[in-house]
Amino acid sequence: MANKNVNDSKIKTHILTKKVQLIVDTDRFDTDEEKKAEVDRVYKYLRDSMRCQSREMNQYYMHLWMMSVARNLNDDRYSMKKYMNNIIDAVHPYLDKNNKEFNNKQKKITRDFEKKIKNLCEEYQAETEILNNDTLRELNKCFNRKKDGAYDTNFVNEMPEGLGIVMGRTVEQDFQNDCKAGLLSGIRNPRSYKINYPLIIPKSFVAYGVGSGKAMQGRGIIFPDMEYSDFHNMLFSTKNPNITYNFVHDIDFKLVFGSMKRSHELRVIFDRIKMGEYSICGSTIEINNKKKIMLNLSYEAPIYEKPNLDENTVVGVDLGMAIPAVCSLNNDDRTYKYIGDSHELEFIKKGIQAQRRSYQRNAVYNKGGHGRNRKLENLDRLKKRERNTTRTHNQRYAKQIVDFALANNAKYINLEKLKGFSNNEKNKLVLRNWCYYELQQYIEIDASKYGIKVRYIYPMNTSRTCSVCGTLTTDEDVKNGVGRVSQDEFICKDPNCPSHTLYTRGPKGHKVPYFNADRNASRNIAMSEDFVKKNAKDNAFKKIDDLYEINNDIDAA
Repeated sequence: MANKNVNDSKIKTHILTKKVQLIVDTDRFDTDEEKKAEVDRVYKYLRDSMRCQSREMNQYYMHLWMMSVARNLNDDRYSMKKYMNNIIDAVHPYLDKNNKEFNNKQKKITRDFEKKIKNLCEEYQAETEILNNDTLRELNKCFNRKKDGAYDTNFVNEMPEGLGIVMGRTVEQDFQNDCKAGLLSGIRNPRSYKINYPLIIPKSFVAYGVGSGKAMQGRGIIFPDMEYSDFHNMLFSTKNPNITYNFVHDIDFKLVFGSMKRSHELRVIFDRIKMGEYSICGSTIEINNKKKIMLNLSYEAPIYEKPNLDENTVVGVDLGMAIPAVCSLNNDDRTYKYIGDSHELEFIKKGIQAQRRSYQRNAVYNKGGHGRNRKLENLDRLKKRERNTTRTHNQRYAKQIVDFALANNAKYINLEKLKGFSNNEKNKLVLRNWCYYELQQYIEIDASKYGIKVRYIYPMNTSRTCSVCGTLTTDEDVKNGVGRVSQDEFICKDPNCPSHTLYTRGPKGHKVPYFNADRNASRNIAMSEDFVKKNAKDNAFKKIDDLYEINNDIDAA
């Protein structure tokens, strides 16, 4: 079988990230003092670089935010003017045209309104000009060799040209995502890049041999100079293969792989990079809480699409509290799968939380002398353990969901858009022990590896509708003993519905009617076509427009 090359434009690819530990290469030094000085120099350089980078990114982000606010002010003025004109046009036919006094007052109001709009627009243009001149001049000053710039001379000399463009694209992408999440409407606060934000490294300084110029010679991840077969055998037989990373400022790193069993996936990635099946992309370097230098290696890999995925087969996934995930198909009411056990995860996390409360009560007796870190060391350790437990379970659930889709040749996976789920007081206790958003992210990542598309639907009435006959139940029906009568059971209110005889439970010869509520909801999700549209905007005047039948298509203007 021929290897797929990511450089082939016909092959679909996606970008993934894998963490790799880096240690400072001090083999060229003789004494321990020189080695320690080299390690201190590298850590200082990385921390200073991250601090300078965060300063630049914060300034650029605030510039984008201020410019967008100014533009929205002008757009709101124009929209209000258009909206008022539409109202006047709609009401005008019903007025007494012979009433001169009213007409004169109407003209005066319109004239005053247009004058105010004109003044506001002039103010906007003046504000925009000031922002463009002053803010951009300040931004240009940040990334240069001047004394008051964000970066010092050595940093700018050593880093590749175009780093500002890479950071700018990162900030612009983050800003666009924040705007979609409601930044300009006050739902989300502006983003702030902390001083420990990972240092962005362009592709030309990670992938060896990419790019040109004197500054890039000998930079990047360097593999041993040997044949591929010898490298393959060495990679899967040596604990730490001789793979190095030559960075800027005469900084060299060694890549740490660790045990053969735990690092198998990482070794496969480097094996395919060496083979040319994967290609290295721009990455980041960070210093984690344990003061270890980590390379967040981004690489481009081909999507291994399953050739027989059916466009008409959809997997619906209901994320619930009793059962973490229930999968069903849109075209088969007999195929389903229950994934996970909420009691297992809840039991583990409640045990950790009880242990943490005990540590909190006894923290006053812990030894001090180093601020909060020493007194709260046990609490921080338990917090990380609890977080890792949730992440592990979510990764396991996501893999099982994608495996179910592959086993049934499904092209799509439908999920509910659970925005606002945490606003319910009853759900806050559940969310403390379960992170549904992270599970959805893992499902998207795993599904993208095989060309399976994840779609989101509105969750309205997915638990109230019978997936067999389509009958909708209400809260009054639940009081009468039909509908979703409990957390795990659904009873259709239509007495002639086949679900009463189709779904049963119990031993053979003693089966009773039973339709699992989560299974019913998952099949409704699979059959739903009420998809969440991207970039959907709420019109503040929609209710008024519908009430008075006013054509006020502001966005189309």
